[in-house]
Amino acid sequence: MGVHGPQQAHEHDHDPGHPFPAPVRQVFEVVQWVAEHGAEHGWDGTRLTVGGQSAGGALAAVARQALEQGGPPIALQVLHYPPLDLVTPAKDKRSAIAKPMLRPWMGEVFDNAYAPDQGIRADRLASPAHPADTADLTGIAPALVITPEYDRLHAEGSQYAQRLHKAGALAEHHDVPRADHAYDMNDADKARQSYALIARHLRQATTLGACDGVTQPGKPGNISHTCSPVTCSSPPRAPACSTCTPASGMTGLWTSRGRRRRGRRLRGRCRGCRDCRMKVLSFRGGGSLPGYCCRSRRSGMAGGHSI
Repeated sequence: MGVHGPQQAHEHDHDPGHPFPAPVRQVFEVVQWVAEHGAEHGWDGTRLTVGGQSAGGALAAVARQALEQGGPPIALQVLHYPPLDLVTPAKDKRSAIAKPMLRPWMGEVFDNAYAPDQGIRADRLASPAHPADTADLTGIAPALVITPEYDRLHAEGSQYAQRLHKAGALAEHHDVPRADHAYDMNDADKARQSYALIARHLRQATTLGACDGVTQPGKPGNISHTCSPVTCSSPPRAPACSTCTPASGMTGLWTSRGRRRRGRRLRGRCRGCRDCRMKVLSFRGGGSLPGYCCRSRRSGMAGGHSI
């Protein structure tokens, strides 16, 4: 994804032999171990992120355990089309299309394997999007929530995103248009866009010296910017085209290290969707710059940043 740093892909015990809550408890123990022993392996255990897609996104419930147990601190949780309501049967979860990828029988099989005891499905670590969970989430790790438009799990993902927003813990809720569950396995373009977004949030969340919600003065290689309490906008986003958010006035190319290259014209082919949701500047020798805006290139500005 273009993110540099150690990554732990934990192989936890699977259902039905190890049903809930064994998986979420086990993953939390791994996070605790990395936080405590990371330095022994050359890792910075103080800059942790957790995340996953589908069932893996549900296992990001470690952030809830970290909140309840006072740590370890987690910089970001990535919830990529996760199941967050096991109480509501899959057959009662509606989709915007007639035949979504997740069929009711699939949901029944998965839920029965993961949480065979229906009485435990309302547990906060299994169904944080269900109305039964009303706990205050203030202080939980910031979250990037990604929900495909046609997914049966779209509603619960959106509801949980709203709940995180009220708690001041929503980094971003990204709705993937015209996409279904597991879209990233068969739609390369949409997958690249989503994973570029994830990479950007991971960089922002784990960059040393992140901002604390105040306006920072301009520094050599930097310009003034304002950060939110959850996510930092430095380096700023590229000046936007007419269909996007207002231009930030930034010029120059931001590298991943935050330096700005002056007086350099970018030569490449700008491509992206017509709504400018995701612009990519492609170079002849390979490589690209996600987040680069078409309009800035047409106007002669070298505006953009690597994510």
